[in-house]
Amino acid sequence: MKALSFVFATALCLVTGCATSDDPGKGGFVSGVNGLFSGKYDDRVNQKTAEVSDMKKRRAAAEQEAAALEKELAAKQSALDVARGNAATLATQVGTIDADLKKSEIKNAAMRKKRDALVKEIVTSQNHVTQLQRQLEQNPQEDKIKQLLSEIAVEQDKVNLLTNQKNNLLEEIRKNQL
Repeated sequence: MKALSFVFATALCLVTGCATSDDPGKGGFVSGVNGLFSGKYDDRVNQKTAEVSDMKKRRAAAEQEAAALEKELAAKQSALDVARGNAATLATQVGTIDADLKKSEIKNAAMRKKRDALVKEIVTSQNHVTQLQRQLEQNPQEDKIKQLLSEIAVEQDKVNLLTNQKNNLLEEIRKNQL
């Protein structure tokens, strides 16, 4: 029996000496037996376990980074939505201001036209007053003088009225420009 044990032990030593791979999937039975007895499989399992653990840590870190990036993206998207809303509001306000400005410009143009007409009437009335005064100076008849003085007073009243209207209109134009 001792001889059989010796033969078996010798055969085992020879077989384990032939082991060529630490990978149990590549070395066959002899490599498998050798890996088990030498502790190389345990080392390999420990190495692979460490690699898996490291991969899990990297994956967890990547997931955390992805979650942080998703939060950041959501915050930026929200800020972008707010900015777009503000831009739309501003565009509406600009449109309203433009419309108001156009209305004011139209109103101011109408007021300028009215002012120009008043100035023209004032000049016409002043010319008529001057003409009447010349007639009065050239023709001293009393009835004619009274009539001319009356016409002068009427024309002077027109001039005063038109001047007041012109001044009121100018004041209104100034207010609209503010």
